[in-house]
Amino acid sequence: MTFSLVQIWANLGTRTDIGILGGIWNNTPPLIGNLQVTPSSEGSVATLTGNFNQVTAPGDIEVQVNWGDGTDVDTLYYASSSQSFSDQHIYGQSSTNGYPVSVTVTDAENTTSTTTTTAIVSDVRPMLSGLTIMPYSTLDDGEAVLSSMIETAGWAAPLTLNVDWGDQT
Repeated sequence: MTFSLVQIWANLGTRTDIGILGGIWNNTPPLIGNLQVTPSSEGSVATLTGNFNQVTAPGDIEVQVNWGDGTDVDTLYYASSSQSFSDQHIYGQSSTNGYPVSVTVTDAENTTSTTTTTAIVSDVRPMLSGLTIMPYSTLDDGEAVLSSMIETAGWAAPLTLNVDWGDQT
């Protein structure tokens, strides 16, 4: 925020007087800088950090974070004396191109700035454990039941399990 001063100069014969008539507050938008998201993998925490400056209007600062994956926007509040922010998020699915993360900072005078960065989220391979096969002696054609536990860090994408029985079927 800047203050423009309006002055009046008067020449009163042998001396010059200066009087202040008034001023105008010009609210400049907050500047967002050093915006970055730590690389993460699906199911793990991604941390966003950044800072804002040139915020001189008294009152709270609102920071809105859109994580770019369709989840709700996070809204955070900071005192005007703060100059940095952080937020955390867990992505349910990896993205080959990353997720566009946008941050909007709004000062007490409702002046806003928005900037964007990219969150890199890598894939985590599913883990197959406890694989067992139990033949059913009472079933025809030698049928069997295959069971296992599949663990995955992501939850947004379906999993497909392909079984090769080794008998060309």
